[in-house]
Amino acid sequence: MSGCPAKLAFLGPITALPDALGGGPAVLTAVEACSCAARYRPPGERLRGDTRDVDEPMRPWPVGTSSAGGVSVGAVVVNWNTRGLLARLLYGLTHVVAPGHVTEIVVVDNASDDGSAELGAALADAGVIRFVGNTEQRYHGPGLTQGVNVLAELAAERASAVDFVWVLDSDVLILRPDVIVAAQAALAATGAVLAGERADYGPGPAAVTTEPLALCSVIFDPVEVWRADNRPFLQDGEPSRELLADLEARGKTLLAFPFCTAEYILHLGRGTLAEVKRRDDQQNVYRDWAQDHNEPHYGLNPSAAKASGDFERRYRAATTDGSFAALVATLASARQHR
Repeated sequence: MSGCPAKLAFLGPITALPDALGGGPAVLTAVEACSCAARYRPPGERLRGDTRDVDEPMRPWPVGTSSAGGVSVGAVVVNWNTRGLLARLLYGLTHVVAPGHVTEIVVVDNASDDGSAELGAALADAGVIRFVGNTEQRYHGPGLTQGVNVLAELAAERASAVDFVWVLDSDVLILRPDVIVAAQAALAATGAVLAGERADYGPGPAAVTTEPLALCSVIFDPVEVWRADNRPFLQDGEPSRELLADLEARGKTLLAFPFCTAEYILHLGRGTLAEVKRRDDQQNVYRDWAQDHNEPHYGLNPSAAKASGDFERRYRAATTDGSFAALVATLASARQHR
């Protein structure tokens, strides 16, 4: 497409992650890990822009829709100037997850200027993703709501339907092909409508919970979750806070699922905050928070160096020379399996 750079040097290094081919991130000590988890999210009060409310209204999921069968997932990710991270997440969705499960991918970009928007537009042209390019900063929560609304609209129009929605942070590396099957099986076994990693990344098997869940990887049944009597993802330090509270108030079961601790994924953590800090973005409502919360925490995974290194070798081998064209071609090559 016009305007796309010919080469983006592997679309940038992983934010705050050393060259995985030469090592990887330092492993946190137990004391550092506990401190890191305690500082993971912004304070409890909602953080909004000074001039207006940017929350996005929910478009409720149509009742009675279903996929063609099996376990189909629509993935949603919001991006702001983390092009290299986004590229690796999309590679995981298209080349690591077992074929046939991720049938839709929605990328919402919040007015990036690092080439993310060009990448998103090119992948949309190639039929790899559905792309929403915002012309202003809408923040994470409203962006997620925009993305899920796209899937709801497709379901209403019978243009596409998925069994589950999978919300992911852009700084997630997908490590295991069975992640969706395993999460869906745990949901079915417990009757839960939503599954997410424990907010403190604590170890343990899948289990029904009333404790906080991390938004880095959340999978849910949209018929039960994306409905008018629940609030959507909001412009908040914890965008899912009100949604989870509404589900609990309605007596719905929530599941703590070990996405990170069982190494289905590796959450690098704070990828966007690192960029806010690097740019010293005075307009971003999370600027002050980012000053002391910009280092990756790797989901407190002691094997992060090996996991990220293995992923990076595979990613770089697949994207060959690291050019824009090579990346788009690599991601598009998986379309036939979706």
